[in-house]
Amino acid sequence: MCSQLHIFAKCMNPELAKSCVLPELTELTNDEEPAVREAALESIANVVSHLPVETVRTVAVPLVVKIFQKSLTDVSSPDLTGVARLLGKLSHQLKDVMTADLRDWFVKFYCQLSRFDDPVNEGRPHSVATPTTTVRNGMRTECRRLCAYNFPAMVQMVGGGGYVVKLSSTHQDLATDDSPRVRHTVASGYHEVVRLLGDKSMSAVGIYQKLLNSKSVEVLQGLAGHMTETLKGFAKSANLSPETKHPGIPELIGPLITAEGVAGSCRQWRLHEQIVTGFSSLVHCLTTDQLYNKIVPILMKIITGKYVRPVKLASCQSLAVVTRHLRKADQRSAVVDRLSR
Repeated sequence: MCSQLHIFAKCMNPELAKSCVLPELTELTNDEEPAVREAALESIANVVSHLPVETVRTVAVPLVVKIFQKSLTDVSSPDLTGVARLLGKLSHQLKDVMTADLRDWFVKFYCQLSRFDDPVNEGRPHSVATPTTTVRNGMRTECRRLCAYNFPAMVQMVGGGGYVVKLSSTHQDLATDDSPRVRHTVASGYHEVVRLLGDKSMSAVGIYQKLLNSKSVEVLQGLAGHMTETLKGFAKSANLSPETKHPGIPELIGPLITAEGVAGSCRQWRLHEQIVTGFSSLVHCLTTDQLYNKIVPILMKIITGKYVRPVKLASCQSLAVVTRHLRKADQRSAVVDRLSR
């Protein structure tokens, strides 16, 4: 029932929703059942757009802050995963009524939650696992995974200018997390981060390198589907020459070749196909010599090697795009000669 209260608010005028729905939600946030408290918090996120702005600023925001602060007082509380799940949604809904100081508080709380650790086991790497510690560790991992899922919402809050100072270290920690699920979630949302950073997206290129170099199939699956838009975003941010693409983004070459090797050696040919298809977008990021010396040999190897037909076809298509963008006639001729042998 709690999760349906925001629907009633939609049917009321803002003042009536303020007097009828908000008090009920406030009371339900103190319910003895964790599931009810989480549902109440989610309903608050859904109902704020139907409340008077002043009420949101003076009642809803302080209530959310109080819930967040309370969640950290007990590291074993199930409320933490609910807060981590809804943090991005609440930040997005409330950011327009927050002061600059309150936005900074939200970001700091997010960073603290994303590094969530259990002080009981700190400094005890060899402690004996028990059912309680196993559950607690699973909750901590889930908190970090949910924080990784909500990372784009926090980037939207601070903007491209605040990313380096306020969020880049947290982004790096999540991208190198011990849990593959956390790293996969970071990878799956990385293209959103690039889009939100806009002309500042090159400040996050180091994270992309780490994810590509992780040699994890699960992480690469999160990156591969959006490789084209990610590479185009880097190209726009790097201020490359429109004609020559000079000086290029050479730091991408090694990690991308590593990722292709990992994908090519696993049994998931669709992943390999996605990565090879993404290579065609490197024409926006690399110079002619970089394409010819580093990327063309990889594509040739796939075309002439023992790979499944869809991967070979993707390589042919990417090679056609790359060849069309080679500015030197002798390089284009060399590619054609190699194919015609």
